[in-house]
Amino acid sequence: MSQSASLSSSPELQAALRRAGPGQVIGLDGLDTNAGRRLNLVVNDGGQSLLFSNDPESITQPNRVLAREPSLPQGENRVFFHHQNGTHRPQRVALVARGGPGGSWVAVRRSGVGGPWSDPLVVGRRAFYRWLSDNQYYPAVRLAEGEVTILDPSLATLTVDQGQTIGGIIDIGVFPGTPVEVAVVACDPEVPMEKAYPSLLAHPRSGNEFVRGTAKACDRLLDMANDGIHDAAYDTSWGVAYYRAGDGVVDPFLAVADRLTPSGDPQPLAGNFGLLYRFHLWLTGSDGQAVALLVNPCGTDYGGAIKVAPGLDGGGDVYLPWSPDSIRDPFQAVLAGRYLPRAGVSLWFQFMIPGGSNAPINLVLVPYHPA
Repeated sequence: MSQSASLSSSPELQAALRRAGPGQVIGLDGLDTNAGRRLNLVVNDGGQSLLFSNDPESITQPNRVLAREPSLPQGENRVFFHHQNGTHRPQRVALVARGGPGGSWVAVRRSGVGGPWSDPLVVGRRAFYRWLSDNQYYPAVRLAEGEVTILDPSLATLTVDQGQTIGGIIDIGVFPGTPVEVAVVACDPEVPMEKAYPSLLAHPRSGNEFVRGTAKACDRLLDMANDGIHDAAYDTSWGVAYYRAGDGVVDPFLAVADRLTPSGDPQPLAGNFGLLYRFHLWLTGSDGQAVALLVNPCGTDYGGAIKVAPGLDGGGDVYLPWSPDSIRDPFQAVLAGRYLPRAGVSLWFQFMIPGGSNAPINLVLVPYHPA
């Protein structure tokens, strides 16, 4: 069990929690969420793979492959990219797939694209919100061996001008059979990507703090367990409690390996961008208090989204914050949802640290008197 001391919210903060709505920025009245009790959760990674493309963050050479996974495995996978156009000429960015030996079956499962836009943070938060709310049907595609197609063709219609950023989160299902090759590609608008792709060169890496490559998971499930080791439930009598996402310590970073221009050992994906966090918490309220789920930035600028179960509020997909586009003050937070647990409430929510934002992020439970 966690051993951190309990922490209570001020009357002013409690009043703000009673008045606020989902997506609203709340001043924490001096409350340091890091002083609360750290939730001790069971962590399990899932999904097949995550192809991450952010090196270089600013594309400087046109008509290049930005990231590639030559053997995307059967099952559920994700591609996450976030790039600024620094080529001084318009570019299109697209996700292409090529059939493996004997042919492959592949389908887009869910897609969210942000941009093109001048503010990278706005691009990232819009991409994740659109991914959360996407309910389109995407038909499966049969690819002959060596055949190239564009996945999510609407993305390939977008022109990214100099200085603009585009970002995307695209989930891909690979059917039983031969794995499929996928790549993130940037081309001049007049270049036919399907024909040009086999001969395109790899974009050189920046060699800086940016990362590209494939990780062996795209989802992280965080749950409670009545096993005597982890927290079985959160009770409002604890006071403030939190889980820190994207810190690389309590929340380990994924490791990514570059399959485009291999460069040695896998690199840590600092911030875990593109990793979907699926939380399942059991809440109780032995003291009769309600509890608010807050999202608190700890790494300066943050703007994102969340999908939460209904409680005292309607739940669903929520921009964090609704307005403005971002927050950076560690003594501010965004309200995601409120709950009255009493004898017990099962709380599910989905969260991702989007492109353009900074990690880590505290996901915080704050008890308050509902009236």
